[in-house]
Amino acid sequence: MKIGIITWFKYENYGTKLQAIALQQYLRKLNYNVDLINFELNDQANMPIIKKNFLQKIFTFLGRIIYKYERIIYKKQFEKKSTDLETIINKNCNMTKKINNEQEYIDICNDYDCLIFGSDQIWNPNWYHNFYYGNFKDIHTKLIAYAPSFGVNTIPEEKKESITNALKRFSKLAMREQRGCEIVDELLSIKTDIVVDPTLLLTEDEWTKYEDRSCLTKDKYVLCYFLSDNRHHWKAVRQFAKKKKLKLVVIPHDPFSYIASKNVVRSCNVGNFLALIHNAEYVVTDSFHGTVFSIIYKKQFTIFERHHPNNIISQNSRIYNILNIIGKKDILLKYNTKEINDIKEINYKDVYIKLNVIIKNSKKYLENAINDQNDN
Repeated sequence: MKIGIITWFKYENYGTKLQAIALQQYLRKLNYNVDLINFELNDQANMPIIKKNFLQKIFTFLGRIIYKYERIIYKKQFEKKSTDLETIINKNCNMTKKINNEQEYIDICNDYDCLIFGSDQIWNPNWYHNFYYGNFKDIHTKLIAYAPSFGVNTIPEEKKESITNALKRFSKLAMREQRGCEIVDELLSIKTDIVVDPTLLLTEDEWTKYEDRSCLTKDKYVLCYFLSDNRHHWKAVRQFAKKKKLKLVVIPHDPFSYIASKNVVRSCNVGNFLALIHNAEYVVTDSFHGTVFSIIYKKQFTIFERHHPNNIISQNSRIYNILNIIGKKDILLKYNTKEINDIKEINYKDVYIKLNVIIKNSKKYLENAINDQNDN
């Protein structure tokens, strides 16, 4: 059986790359012939404009200066990182030829026995596009959703009709977050299941094979991976590392992360990302996939809310969901928390009793969805 996957894999983001690799690798283990559908859209064009106060504008301006400076001074590290993030997909995934227009997309999709949409926030209404739903009348291939995310709590009124019509074409639907399931129910009046992010379909031992340990030293460390630039969160993690008498190692993302510590891994590739999490004494993050791999590697970790809960582009729901699944909502630190008192020890025996149930159900859903011959 030939399966095409529609998901993100172009962005220079560790989670984006790893979820794309994970779903394809898992399906290959089941002996399916799998390709990533190779098209690219400018999703940033439709992002909502967020109003900032004067202090936030100054902070953003300073961040841009820092980032430009970093890219000049550490040019080789930035280039190496970009090259590595591109080649990881080429090395580990099969792809279709590059799709240049709508008709090519339709023709290629019709070459497959089924199309799987997900994971990641491909259904976020801020960058709605028919490509992410296979929403073209001339596509006749079976459509399956595996762990896509809306990434928001509410679908804007002006997008509801388009998204509802697109969802009606799917033979099977399963979402990555509880809020996603609720949104589908609100739009279609049907119940859907929660399934795990594709990265959790592979085991710790399987992920270890992808590690690049060249970035490691003998020193013990606290690993910090923030996607936001919240100064309170940075202060908290620096104080925590100092209290624990451990080196603070940073995987950089936002501009201020490059000056947050003496130990910034500027050329961090996907293999480094995995190895750094795996070998950390503690992990502090505000990232969904930083959280997921902390769980996969059974690390002691804590996570900050990345967004204020009232922020219209808040993506906190995916964090709430994964912590709810493992029964560890108490390790979440609220937005603007200024201090990490300590990191509560996680009993991973209890965590995996809960997690293994949903992983098993997720695998069952995926296999049944692919092989069900009674779909409409």
